[in-house]
Amino acid sequence: MTRNFHLLALTPLALALAACGGGDDATSGTELTGEPIAEVPAPEGQTWTQVVTRTEEGGYLMGNPDAPIKLLEFASLTCGACAQFSQQSSEELKSEFIESGRVSFEYRNYLRGPQDLIAAQIMECGAPERVIPLADQHYARFDEFGQALSDPRMQQISSLPEDQQNAAFAEISGLLDFFAQRGISRDEALSCIADEAKATQMAEQMQSWNSNYEITGTPTIYINGNPAGVTSWDAVKQRLEAMGAR
Repeated sequence: MTRNFHLLALTPLALALAACGGGDDATSGTELTGEPIAEVPAPEGQTWTQVVTRTEEGGYLMGNPDAPIKLLEFASLTCGACAQFSQQSSEELKSEFIESGRVSFEYRNYLRGPQDLIAAQIMECGAPERVIPLADQHYARFDEFGQALSDPRMQQISSLPEDQQNAAFAEISGLLDFFAQRGISRDEALSCIADEAKATQMAEQMQSWNSNYEITGTPTIYINGNPAGVTSWDAVKQRLEAMGAR
């Protein structure tokens, strides 16, 4: 593929709006007003965190697809605030909320820039059930990734032939090694980032999200189809508990 570093010019408004961070994490209105919701058993032989499907809108949904509380996150793989949310929420969200069958969690890779596109293309190379765990593992080592983005060699990528730029970014950023250690080989990753049709689909998919949701930064959190207006795990957790996930 030769257009990753230019493709997102298709969505200038989206990128201008999609800053990393933001949101008002006030906790007013989180009183325990909803009745406690009974746990919903997972299918025999499975736990709810093992139930993952790719949604029609291009996300990855973990948990009970009929859960009464549906949590949706738009997250950028180059966003420190998204990394913080993942680091704070990952274990408890799965063990206390998703496993109960009361809450489902849908994760969507939001593209703030071409680096997000390359990382997301590799992450989505594997099976759907791998995407959310890979995202959590990526965010867990986000400081290391951020340091790689400051590598002086990054400044030289734009001088390379276009058909070499994506592979160079994936190499210098450490993405190739990171995913290879987790089951997506270097050859497979390079093949995925060379898939121009997939890249175009992802960019168009993001345009659709921007048309249908209020995304002013990453992470953006929705609960049961409504913007949560908060971005910290503590605030989101209080909302879930207030709605009966307890």
